[in-house]
Amino acid sequence: MNNESPEFIRFVNPGDLRVAHISCGTAGCHAKEVQTNRKQIMATGCMLWGAALYNNGSVPFKWPRYGESYSMHGAPQRLVTVPTPTPEETATKGVLPYLAMVFIAMALLYLFPGLALWLPQLVYG
Repeated sequence: MNNESPEFIRFVNPGDLRVAHISCGTAGCHAKEVQTNRKQIMATGCMLWGAALYNNGSVPFKWPRYGESYSMHGAPQRLVTVPTPTPEETATKGVLPYLAMVFIAMALLYLFPGLALWLPQLVYG
């Protein structure tokens, strides 16, 4: 579909991020949402490719470097995060704090197995 005209893409799928800024993102409709979504990681597929390649041992790094993004006219684009996140930002805003909470919860359930049944017993008697 990269060889199709923007008009055709807009007709077939007005929410396509290549043309959404001229269909859904105008006239005070969804301009903020369209602009925000064009910058998200899921708009490029790099999260999918990065995770698949890392988890299968194809690449030794977790930074997503593979994905695709196309302009309104079908030309490939290069996407760059400005400013580039620091390693500290990646660690504190990434998945590590969540994983720490999961491991703490697992440890508590291992040490105190009664916690797993406390709420159901409270609710259902």
